[in-house]
Order: sequence, then structure tokens, then C-alpha cells
Amino acid sequence: MVREIFLQQNAFDRIDCYSSLKRQEAILRILLEFFKAQDLWLKQGSHLEEILEHPLKEQLAHLRELEDKEFYQEVEKIRKSLVE
Repeated sequence: MVREIFLQQNAFDRIDCYSSLKRQEAILRILLEFFKAQDLWLKQGSHLEEILEHPLKEQLAHLRELEDKEFYQEVEKIRKSLVE
């Protein structure tokens, strides 16, 4: 996930070809929060298959495609889902 969502960039995509430091930080932070949540879910007895297929993974993968306003709204939406 780190490689595909954080490190990889599409040079031909007008949004993804350049990413500000603030945006990169937001992606990295939400990925770290997701990894911590996964660890907690495992400790609480969730099955690995459920975690690997969690719908938030798809939302995280599509963050790179969003304009800034939508991007930050989606990051907050994901963050709230992780807390719940």
C-alpha cells in the first residue's frame, strides 16, 4: 500500500504528476492510521481476510485521483471511519 498509494506517481495524470508536501504528508499519515487500525482489529479478533478486503483500502487507493478540496474531505471521512 505504501508503494502503490504513497510512493508511486503517474506522470501523465494532471493531479498525480505533482503532489504538494502537505498532500503527501496527509496521505502518509492516513496510511499510518489505517495500519494502526488494522493492528487493533487483529488484536480484537478480526480475521485477516476481512482486513485485507476492507473497503477503506479502495478509498485510500483513490485519494491520489482527487482534487485538493475533495482530497482533504475524503481523508477526514476515512479518518472518522477508522475511529468508529
